[in-house]
Amino acid sequence: MLPRNIQTSLLAAQLVAFATLARSVAYDRWFTVVVSSLMIVGALAATRHRTWGVALSFAAAVTIAFAAFIGIAPLWFVAVGAIGALPFLLTSEALGRFDRQATNLLAGLATGIGAGAAVAWKLVAWEVFLTFPALMPGLRAQHGLAVTAVLALGALVAFAQRDRQRGAQLRVADVGDETRFRIADVEHTAPSDVQEEEAQGHEEAHAAMRAGR
Repeated sequence: MLPRNIQTSLLAAQLVAFATLARSVAYDRWFTVVVSSLMIVGALAATRHRTWGVALSFAAAVTIAFAAFIGIAPLWFVAVGAIGALPFLLTSEALGRFDRQATNLLAGLATGIGAGAAVAWKLVAWEVFLTFPALMPGLRAQHGLAVTAVLALGALVAFAQRDRQRGAQLRVADVGDETRFRIADVEHTAPSDVQEEEAQGHEEAHAAMRAGR
């Protein structure tokens, strides 16, 4: 089972990613739709102990934050990126103990790919909009049903993960109780075994004495 702080960071990353996804769908920000979806996929994979999941979530978080830095996204995207980067930052120490060089390389690649994606989109965005006018961002919120579906899906994922975490904690607690129960059994039964062996020894000694007489 993952440590509690990592579980919390993954859940937070998914929640802000779902919120960003809903906002992006409402205003036809399709680039952000793709990036926030990748963050969700990465965080979900990380909850199943997939290392590439935290790397993908981190790269998507870097893209979102960097988009704000270069002026193609609102400033609050920095906060979304910071929350999305937390799972990788919290696991990097453990990954570094296993292979520090590979961890540093993974962090560098994720950062470079994430920042590069934001810069590349800024360079080609207007050409894409002129070529495909349907992808032009909207000025008013729309797609109400799609936004509601995204928010409902996010809530379902959050509840499912909470239930799974509780189930895992209960299983760990049950194992701990069973272990203590078994130890107690051994401690209680051991003296009786010793007493039986002593009684058997006394009987054999008395039998030997009677035979000698």
